[in-house]
Amino acid sequence: MEKKQLENILSQPFQLNDWKQLVISVFGAKRLFTTPKSIIQNANKKAEEAYELGSFNTSDDRIIGLYHIKLNEKVWLERNKVGLREMLRSVYKYDVDGALIVFEQQDKWRLSFVSEIRTIDDKGHISKKTTEPKRYTYLLGKGEKTKTPVQRLASIAGKIISLEDIRNAFSVEALNEEFYKVVARHFYQLVGATEGKGAKEIHYERILNLPIGKPTNNEARKIYQEFAVRLIGRTVFCWFLKVKKSESGISLLPEHLLSSHAVKENNNYYHLILEKLFFQTLNTPIDGRIQDLPKGSEQIPFLNGGLFEPQIEDYYKPNWNTKLSDNINTLTVPDRWFNDFFENLEQYNFTIDENSIVDIEVSVDPEMLGRIFENLLAEIDPDSGETARKATGSFYTPREIVDYMATESLVHYLHNETNI
Repeated sequence: MEKKQLENILSQPFQLNDWKQLVISVFGAKRLFTTPKSIIQNANKKAEEAYELGSFNTSDDRIIGLYHIKLNEKVWLERNKVGLREMLRSVYKYDVDGALIVFEQQDKWRLSFVSEIRTIDDKGHISKKTTEPKRYTYLLGKGEKTKTPVQRLASIAGKIISLEDIRNAFSVEALNEEFYKVVARHFYQLVGATEGKGAKEIHYERILNLPIGKPTNNEARKIYQEFAVRLIGRTVFCWFLKVKKSESGISLLPEHLLSSHAVKENNNYYHLILEKLFFQTLNTPIDGRIQDLPKGSEQIPFLNGGLFEPQIEDYYKPNWNTKLSDNINTLTVPDRWFNDFFENLEQYNFTIDENSIVDIEVSVDPEMLGRIFENLLAEIDPDSGETARKATGSFYTPREIVDYMATESLVHYLHNETNI
């Protein structure tokens, strides 16, 4: 199946015939039912309909079941993970090693791969003990970005695939690594650096200018690099605000202020839009803001966490007569850099629902912010990266460790309180 065909299928509302064509072309499925088999649902009423569509074998003789669930329109998929796991247990059979499940809801659908449904012991016998299923999901359908699922599914299409190949096609770790490379490349462009090694080496000339002039010593270079880290971190954080909706369904940060289109519409984008967004809006209580902020700023919340508090080396020097910075000519970030960076960000799905260890959406989630800050600090100086991370508290803790720490803390607390 060609990438264009995949893109057309994944970016449209779910169609059963298109789905059958996809599983045949990509996964090599051969055992598809002529008529889908209806599955009796439990009483939680989260699904209007549920069907078994067939199955296929992987190269390592694992059975993957195929299912279609039409969700009740009132079910908020990301807020009903426990209920969905209960529903899944009534859908797939324990004689399969994995399941590809489509959750359809109006013009959106989620393609989920559920793995580790049964286990096999050292002698090759199926164990009666089943592991907690893990669900890896792509959000698809009308208006959704399809770059990652198209690339991943196209990479295995027509091949003899194993269970591990399917897991890799739904790997969020691979997405995180890919996304960080995009971020790091734009960091290199700002400060001037070399990416890659040997024949793949690419050198970037510095395009960021700060009021201190050229970075001729280590101290000045560090100022440039830390400014670039803050700029990228703040911008990606704002990207998540675009995804988050208010109770009335309005984005907390409007598209017309943060997008490649916004860059094209606003010359000198950093000073005209971003400085006002960062320091006069997100860092300022609503009742303390100036009156002539960009249209849409009134829907943006005040965040008091310190991320948008201007530092000395942000060189934020507003002129209240011109309404722009006095450093407008000495602090420059080219519009072309923002346009390229934003066009890259616009290719990815972002989610504000942080993944758990058993329920993972293959999208850029808020955990990525920690990875960006920690890894870019190490990019500044690999030898002293540890020191820099300690000084700022910028350590990324894998979610498996966080989950373990939280669980163990609760277990000990409940034991001490109840003596159970």
